[in-house]
Amino acid sequence: MNLIYRFLIGFVVLLLIFLSNFFGVNYGFVQVKNGQNSTTGIKSMEENDLQLNLDGEGTDSFLQQNYKPILNARKKKVKEVCQKYNLASGTIPNFRNIFCTFQYKFCYCITPKVGSTTWIHRLKELTNLPNLTRFESPKFEHAQKVVVKEIFSLPKSLTTPERITIVNDFTSSAFVRHPFERVVSAFIDKIVDVKYMNWRKLVNYSEKYKIKAFERFVTLLVQNKLGHDPHIQAFWNGCNYCYLDYEVIGKMETFTNDSNYIMSKTGMKPSIEQDHVSSGGSTSDLTKVYFAKLPNTLIEKLHQWYKMDFEMFNYDHKDFLS
Repeated sequence: MNLIYRFLIGFVVLLLIFLSNFFGVNYGFVQVKNGQNSTTGIKSMEENDLQLNLDGEGTDSFLQQNYKPILNARKKKVKEVCQKYNLASGTIPNFRNIFCTFQYKFCYCITPKVGSTTWIHRLKELTNLPNLTRFESPKFEHAQKVVVKEIFSLPKSLTTPERITIVNDFTSSAFVRHPFERVVSAFIDKIVDVKYMNWRKLVNYSEKYKIKAFERFVTLLVQNKLGHDPHIQAFWNGCNYCYLDYEVIGKMETFTNDSNYIMSKTGMKPSIEQDHVSSGGSTSDLTKVYFAKLPNTLIEKLHQWYKMDFEMFNYDHKDFLS
């Protein structure tokens, strides 16, 4: 049965690529027919209450005068931490998480569990790809994501300096959230809701003892026994924050404002729709519930594990200590 599924997904991927090329799409880096230019809940400590209204007059002026300083402050903080710990030494690891469109001069670094599905779907809307979510199958949705990433990936022929130039010159973005909230989101999405890899077996998961399973999950994480999985990878390392000059360092706490800024700056459609909801209520509320049962020693170890993220993106962990 697994072979049949793999064959089916492979066929769907090829079909989507064919349809994309057939209709002449050049929203990423694929040669085109249509004449477009082508080439080869938990608050952060600096959370703001601004609401960006993209339908009003003077929007661009408002963005520059009121929201740009907030984004600049986030960038400044990142640079300070990078310099403090000398995190930009050596060569940049890779660009596999970065996707760009020349049409809108926009780049996005995907970070799982931080609104990534929303942004992948946003990129899909720039293409002529058919909507496979109507089949209500995660496998079809996965195939669609594979094609979207293929379309918008930076060409392998580009040199590292050329890739850095593109990301720094375009309106580039990457999103973060409170590290503890992301850990809970990964646990719910990859263990409670689905059987991801062998994680359920590792934490001895049972519906009756979710909290205990979560404690084992966190213990394995800080012991580095879950591997370098992208769903729990540190933010600063996954998107190369110390090497690239992102214009928008977005946060889940201000997701709408940050997204609307990007839409206004690039000319993309302003509507953003959340398309995935985990079970059991909001992640922010669930984080408080799960962490209330953890021993302080384990919480401190998890804080140390994500120390750079906490400091770089201005988050605190003290509210979770009992």
